[in-house]
Amino acid sequence: MARTVVFVVLDSVRFDIFQTFISEYDDTFVHSLLEDGTEFRGATATAPWSLPSHASMFTGQYPREHGALRANTRITEDTETLLDVLSDEEFHTGCFTGNPFVHPDYGFDGWDEHRNHYSQTVYPDATAPKSDKSGLSELLDGMRQVLNADQRAKTFANAAYRKLRTTPPLVDDGGRRMTRDAINWLDDNAGEDLFLFLNYMETHDYHKRLTKRGRLRNLVDCDRITAINHKLGGAGISHYATPTEITERDRQFVTELIIDEIRYVDILLQRLWSKLETMDRSDDCLFILCSDHGDAFGERGFVYHLAGVTEPLVRAPLLVKSPNGQQDVVDERVSLGWLFDTIVDYAAESGNMDLFDPETYPEYVGAENTNRLTDLINGLDKRPPERYFRKRVAVYESSHPKRKYVRIGDEYGVRELDERTLTERDTDDEGEPIVQAFEDSLRRSTTKLSDIGEETESRLRELGYLN
Repeated sequence: MARTVVFVVLDSVRFDIFQTFISEYDDTFVHSLLEDGTEFRGATATAPWSLPSHASMFTGQYPREHGALRANTRITEDTETLLDVLSDEEFHTGCFTGNPFVHPDYGFDGWDEHRNHYSQTVYPDATAPKSDKSGLSELLDGMRQVLNADQRAKTFANAAYRKLRTTPPLVDDGGRRMTRDAINWLDDNAGEDLFLFLNYMETHDYHKRLTKRGRLRNLVDCDRITAINHKLGGAGISHYATPTEITERDRQFVTELIIDEIRYVDILLQRLWSKLETMDRSDDCLFILCSDHGDAFGERGFVYHLAGVTEPLVRAPLLVKSPNGQQDVVDERVSLGWLFDTIVDYAAESGNMDLFDPETYPEYVGAENTNRLTDLINGLDKRPPERYFRKRVAVYESSHPKRKYVRIGDEYGVRELDERTLTERDTDDEGEPIVQAFEDSLRRSTTKLSDIGEETESRLRELGYLN
């Protein structure tokens, strides 16, 4: 029987909102995973943003070990990745993602198939007109670019898609096409051992409902969606430089939007799973569903996912369905970076750690902010608050999920956690010994500047990561 690993990331989904989704819907693909798989309620991202978190999942190392710390760094050349191991085990590998960081430029190389354009265009082989102008000038500038393009029809379609997926928010971020392409890829490689990775960007921001009924409501709520997205970071770094505590009414509205986005992706995943069943690949499949990190809605002064290590930022949903059919709920703290060994153990039966065996868990789980913001502030008219520049580290003991040891700059502390609300209460305890022990256990890496290329840089600028 051919082996199958499917690894799905719902970008930026908060743990508490995912739990709300589970409680509100009981007829979903996610519920089938809950019934047949294992839910890890203490899963923790190694960093609060995409590049270092994904790199940890693909290497089993913490950010300061694998080197992909900031927007201009990459996984170090001598670091073994999942793709290296799976290639040795003769797996055929496919990546379908709208996330600009899961890219060979950043060390995610060696794919047999890699497609990374879904959140930007309909036709990746044609240009996607962009203009800094507004109003009629923007329209005229766009028309000029279309008329001067080699593939006018496709360029026009890309221009329309780019506009429709923002205002009014009527189309998805490419998830439907991405799922279709992944299903076709499964068909094309039916006899191979397969590793399929998908990152859905539909859940990344707060700019649209995606189910059929929800899209009609977007037209009514368009102004409100735009305002919320602007406040919480979707309008780019210059707009979330000064965080704002959102109201409870806004929080409920954002939660509603994200749950609808999750519901939409859930429908796409059911299509993918049905294909695996048709191919007789579902019974022996290792299927992983998680987010790469969460988001901040003003907790402790942070919005979006930039520099903090608060619970809403680093706690992540994680569901795993394995061929052993184990159904369980695990409350211990686990790191998303440990998925590396779990996949290796499935592929090569030589891993050092298995998420299904708590006795193999390392003592500490950690997360750090990686100082990413310092690479992105050039050219800002308004400097972000000083707290964004302070080094932040969070450490947990795997067997004590409700206790958190933190380092903020040169200060240490201990916080007690509320598992339901993800709130944190400061205590008078001293956290330095635990944080120091964790940091001392890490191997330091010399990070390497990455030549990210014009295409990747363009995507990062459009998404607001670069100025």
